[in-house]
Amino acid sequence: MDDRFHELRQLLRAYEQPGHAFDDTLEAAGTALSAYLRAASYAPERAAEAAREIKDLLARGLFNEEIADDVDPWLTDIQGIITHRLRRDTA
Repeated sequence: MDDRFHELRQLLRAYEQPGHAFDDTLEAAGTALSAYLRAASYAPERAAEAAREIKDLLARGLFNEEIADDVDPWLTDIQGIITHRLRRDTA
């Protein structure tokens, strides 16, 4: 199976790890992004690939039919993660 957004998926999985939150700012990477970048530092092409995939996704649009099969499965995962974190953090 061709995974068009493989590295972006790996980046997003960093946010699923315990202790990692959506705490990135324009000034600094948060805990999850920092952890991903530390791991990617051993293979710098990973971060470059994630950036390319993000540009591709943004250029086409998240709900573009051309990439629907590539993003639909993990959009559900992302929604679940965000919902879980919001419930946990606001409880």
